[in-house]
Amino acid sequence: MMSALKRYRLGLLIMAVLGAPAAAGTHPLTLDDCIRMGMEHSPALHGSLMKIDGAKAQLGEVNAARLPALSLSAGYTRLSEIDPFAVMMPGATEPFTFFPNIPNNYSGKLTLTQPLFTGLQLENTSSALKRNLQATRLDHEAASRELRFDITDAFWNVVKANDYQTIIDEDVKRQEVHLKDVQGLFEQGLVSRNDVLRVEVQHSNALLQQISAHNGLELAKANLENVIGAPLPDDIDMTTPGESVDSIGMLSALQVTALANRPEAKAISQRVEMGKNLVGAAKSGWLPQVALVANYAYMRPNQRIQPLKDEAKSTWDVGVYLSYNLWDWNTTGHKAKQAKAELAQLRDAERQVFDGITLQVTHNYLTLQEVTKRIEVSRMSLQQADEGYRITHDLYQQGMAKTSDLLDASVLQTQAAVNHSQALIDYQTAKARLETTVGK
Repeated sequence: MMSALKRYRLGLLIMAVLGAPAAAGTHPLTLDDCIRMGMEHSPALHGSLMKIDGAKAQLGEVNAARLPALSLSAGYTRLSEIDPFAVMMPGATEPFTFFPNIPNNYSGKLTLTQPLFTGLQLENTSSALKRNLQATRLDHEAASRELRFDITDAFWNVVKANDYQTIIDEDVKRQEVHLKDVQGLFEQGLVSRNDVLRVEVQHSNALLQQISAHNGLELAKANLENVIGAPLPDDIDMTTPGESVDSIGMLSALQVTALANRPEAKAISQRVEMGKNLVGAAKSGWLPQVALVANYAYMRPNQRIQPLKDEAKSTWDVGVYLSYNLWDWNTTGHKAKQAKAELAQLRDAERQVFDGITLQVTHNYLTLQEVTKRIEVSRMSLQQADEGYRITHDLYQQGMAKTSDLLDASVLQTQAAVNHSQALIDYQTAKARLETTVGK
């Protein structure tokens, strides 16, 4: 006798063949399609991309501070009227004016500033922000991997819910046939009213399970739509995965691979290096600051040209300036201490991330092993349940088995089919979870 799981798989195949002409030119939505849609529509991934852009802008801002800066200033000043200061010089026919009355003053200045030495503050800050940018990109990679798994998990939950609904629908049909048979036997006086009631109760329970199964499938589809951020088409690939399983490998090797490949581990290591750079930047206050400054002035009147005249004149100057903070009540020391404390926190976080990754790999490795064993056991259980139902049904037809025996065999067969179907799909989810944890 064909097993329940094989029967509904055959039914799905027949429906797919019959529906092929209507779906010409299209294909069912696959897992890869869902992943692609999720990557395109996810607001979380878009947010992580914006964080990358922000980190790039921060790095660009600091690097710009290391380059020459050019500024322009201009102004106009109206002075009050004063008596000009004039002196009659010996032999002159007119007095010489030392300070003329020039009420309108115009000024324009172009200034070039080039930092020469900033106590390594800009260098350390730039290195820190480079590390931060790399860590932010790794965060985006981790978010992409996690989203990929979330979509995979949601997709297989839809397949699981569809399989469960198919099995329950078939069970309802079987109970309906059984109910008609037992009602006919009751009318012939071959079974008691109690036997009919037993089958009716079993049929009602199957109908309740059918309602729950249909609702569960709709919820699973709604969850998948929420994860990918887009509505689902009517045609989804509901193919139940086969029973083949892949080799898992050694747990210790997977743990080493995870620590080397996981973007979370790489990101926290980058942030530790960033913390080291920030400590160096905080200590820059103990070192002098040196800058090159060049000015080009165009003023009317120009104060550097004597005697003052109500004329526009240009002048320039170039200089090197040094500043050194002699005493700041140990402000720099406090900043350095704070940066060191934050670095220690990052190192602790790094250790926690590494330990967490190792634990995740161990947990998901054991889960995959468990699901792999469940496939084998559930397959044997389904074969036994199918055979048990076949034997009990034959005995019932011969009047050698009670109605309750047939009902019990039917329940066991349905549950065995559900267990085997769920084991096959749980394997796909557990495999995807382990691969995500390992960093593949």
